[in-house]
Amino acid sequence: MKTIQVAGIGPGSEEYLLPVTRKLAAKAERLVGGPRALELFAKLDKPKLEITADLARVKDYIRQYYRREQIAVLVSGDPGLFSLL
Repeated sequence: MKTIQVAGIGPGSEEYLLPVTRKLAAKAERLVGGPRALELFAKLDKPKLEITADLARVKDYIRQYYRREQIAVLVSGDPGLFSLL
């Protein structure tokens, strides 16, 4: 079963990136995130969508792929405490 995983990138620099976030991004088939988050994973050769103010576009993108492909949504901070969730 494919899922949408939300992962925190911490404060946004390489040295603070958690191993679990690295693994999740590596396993995902598509990455969604802000410019800073996606820059941390620029070397991964997979489709990426930058989150902008057009949240309807982000929602439509995720809806288009989530049943067939693993999606990682990369957000700053702790996603369950101070960020997206």
